[in-house]
Amino acid sequence: MKLSQKEFYSATGTYSYLLGMPGVRGKILIDPTEDCIDDYSASFGRVGRDRVFILETGAVSTSSRGAEAIARRWRTRRIVPCDLVQGPDLMGVGHGDRFCIGGMTVEVLGRIGRLNEAVSYRIADRAFVGDRCAHQEPELMMLPVETQLFRAHSAHGDNRDSLLSARGVLAVYPREWKETAMPIGHAPSMAAEAGF
Repeated sequence: MKLSQKEFYSATGTYSYLLGMPGVRGKILIDPTEDCIDDYSASFGRVGRDRVFILETGAVSTSSRGAEAIARRWRTRRIVPCDLVQGPDLMGVGHGDRFCIGGMTVEVLGRIGRLNEAVSYRIADRAFVGDRCAHQEPELMMLPVETQLFRAHSAHGDNRDSLLSARGVLAVYPREWKETAMPIGHAPSMAAEAGF
């Protein structure tokens, strides 16, 4: 089955994403905003037919207010980074967690060894990263190269990127390498022998 995705741009300058599998009950809404509720409603179809799972990538007030407003209107379940859990209605997740919603497998990518106050969600060949920059996050850089990145906090029309282009940000010319910055297996003598 093919994953369907809709994106919404808010007056607050953020993107939110609605995902679902055709013919399967249960939808995922990532980083919602309150001013897009009518647009979400039109996309959900008949109210009450599908349960909506809200995935929040971090502690952004517009997303939290949007999630609360949607929870008052539809049957929802809020999933947030585990270090933000405050209340019984929230389900906390952290790096390495995996779960299935409406036929979609969701993998949580946190920050290894750091607080899980911001996470990304990988669904199929897409990663929803909130405001994280892939080239600064080793957990994101380890994803398959065909992964498409979708940001919530971006200028209009600048919300997506490929992991391949994010990896390009890290391209370093060998002449500029320092011994401490060289990849494993590249000793200074090897670089010198290669004529760099």
